[in-house]
Amino acid sequence: MLASLLVTAPFIIAISLSYHRFTFGDAGQLNLAYSVNNETPMHRHWQGDEATHIKPLHSTRKLLSWPEVYEFGTPIAGTYPVWFDPTYWWEGADERMHPIPELKTFIKYIVKIARLQMSDMSLMTIVTLFALLLSDRICDFWRKLRKLWPILLPAGSAFLVYALVYWEPRYTIGQAAAIWGALILSLSIADKRLKVKVLRAAAVTLTVMVVYSVFHTFIMDYKSERRWAEQVTVAEQLRSMGIEPGDRVALIGDGFWESWARLDRVTIVAEVPQQNMKSGDSAAAFWNSDAESQQTVLNVLKSTGTKAVIASTSSKVLPQGWISVSRTDHSVLFFR
Repeated sequence: MLASLLVTAPFIIAISLSYHRFTFGDAGQLNLAYSVNNETPMHRHWQGDEATHIKPLHSTRKLLSWPEVYEFGTPIAGTYPVWFDPTYWWEGADERMHPIPELKTFIKYIVKIARLQMSDMSLMTIVTLFALLLSDRICDFWRKLRKLWPILLPAGSAFLVYALVYWEPRYTIGQAAAIWGALILSLSIADKRLKVKVLRAAAVTLTVMVVYSVFHTFIMDYKSERRWAEQVTVAEQLRSMGIEPGDRVALIGDGFWESWARLDRVTIVAEVPQQNMKSGDSAAAFWNSDAESQQTVLNVLKSTGTKAVIASTSSKVLPQGWISVSRTDHSVLFFR
């Protein structure tokens, strides 16, 4: 607890001073609105809910209806202001707890957690069940397990708390490890040699799982998903074309994934979203529209005071004025 407070205290103090109230973050309330009350979209440009007549207190500015164009250069700073502080843009969303949606969400995630233990974590489940079956007396197993309630209760509670709102495996990997450890410690095997073999098998199995996970994350994912490596190339190419730190730029695409902007230290202040609201894909609509409609969108983007507009995806044949960012799917148009 002390180590945790030493690490988090500067952050808690900083955001509490910024919001003029004590807070360690409002992620819980936002996820309640996103996942339980279905206030969509999750990441950007929420304009309110017509069905419930709920409106944001300060949303991103919608400059064009179709293809949709949004501006968000002020008052929040950051590389991509619309996601730098979501609590500002989503203030006014329904963050209350409603019994029926809450119950449905809880059941959904409890089922997901149970399913994961029997699928992705099936190897560890099999090892534990196998070790349990090797136990001399099952009643001794339950007796020992009950004594470990100081481990099981907080670890298990974490799963229940997350299930009320939103859960991902990475949120509770530490708690899962604690529960597996408690199960292993509760094994009742009289033969010491057999017990050592069982524990050794469990340790080797866990090691293999960890090594595989690390290998898959850092090697396989890097080779199959070139998105992040491409972001470095985009940043370097745009810098060589004339994009400089501090520039204001517009985007045709999804700024949530555009890390090149952070690398180049620019600010995305306007966007034609790629996959945004129920109305559809505005970025695709831009490229599929005629030259006159495209120019209308570009004029709106230029009016926001941007130096250039960068597209994360584009048509096979670029219109006049657009420059392809070599070795990537990106392209750029500089405003004169």
